[in-house]
Amino acid sequence: MEFPYEFEDDPGKRKKILAECTTDEEKSGILNWALEGLRRLLKTGKFTADEGDSAKIRDRWMRETNPAYDFLTTYVERDPTGAIMKKNLWMRYLAWREEQGLPADGRQNEFSVLVQTMFRAKSMRVRISGERVYVWVGIRWKEQEKQDQEPSNLNYGDEDSSSYRRLGEPELETE
Repeated sequence: MEFPYEFEDDPGKRKKILAECTTDEEKSGILNWALEGLRRLLKTGKFTADEGDSAKIRDRWMRETNPAYDFLTTYVERDPTGAIMKKNLWMRYLAWREEQGLPADGRQNEFSVLVQTMFRAKSMRVRISGERVYVWVGIRWKEQEKQDQEPSNLNYGDEDSSSYRRLGEPELETE
């Protein structure tokens, strides 16, 4: 990850800086600067650091250090009525990793935890055309073309009568 600062480890330089910062004139300037900051804090009731900037920095750091986070924030969004087949999401993630030049050995358990954490998605097992498949409920693809290939019409009744319709009216069981 790119780091915009540079540090030098020169003990002689540190002594010089310390000597320059401890003159009466510098100490007075530092005190005035601190008092100005305190007045601003008391007036506004908060620090002046832009929360938007820190959120952008955090997002950039997460994207650059966590490929799964980057993939999910780029291609998936929360949708309480949406559903994506787990196999589709995982396979597209592995293909994306390959496109990015990353090894295709992502850890599926960690990926699943991230999906649950980021989107509060639930894992469910449903039957589509007689085949039992796992789906993530509560997310959808941002691109409609991809979403059109996923289960639709997920409806919730009470816990015992949840229904899922795509091709007929299959059973719905929670994992």
